[in-house]
Amino acid sequence: MAGKIVGADGSLESAGGTVFSDRSAGLIGNGAWEVSAPWIDYARPVCWAPGIVAMATASIWNEVPLPEHVEGAAFLQELGGALWARSHPVHFRPDVVAVRVGTVGTTVPTPQRETVWNRVLDLRPDRPSDLTDGAWRYLLAHDDVDACLP
Repeated sequence: MAGKIVGADGSLESAGGTVFSDRSAGLIGNGAWEVSAPWIDYARPVCWAPGIVAMATASIWNEVPLPEHVEGAAFLQELGGALWARSHPVHFRPDVVAVRVGTVGTTVPTPQRETVWNRVLDLRPDRPSDLTDGAWRYLLAHDDVDACLP
């Protein structure tokens, strides 16, 4: 499960993460000031749970192998892919919120050459040239993340 992360400045750090067809990733709604806008605040599947709000039952953590070849934000992106590959979809829950009180923001992983997401990259949307609020609204309305299930 992914939750909403609000930065120390009050802007949205993420409302989940998504993987694009080019292996890059994006933090949904990153930088948005309307942190409870309708296009952000609804429960939905997401590719991965960025940052500090990632929860699952102990049985799932025991079943899914942890990524060994990456660290930091890329670890969470790969973990999300491993969850999806084992039929454990990752869901964004707008009622789960964390507020970052420090100055370190959530980072976006760099594209990984070898990634668990390779099996479904043809199902992922193309990355827009600019990830504005409007681009995110379009992506969220047209993204079929559930197609990533085996």
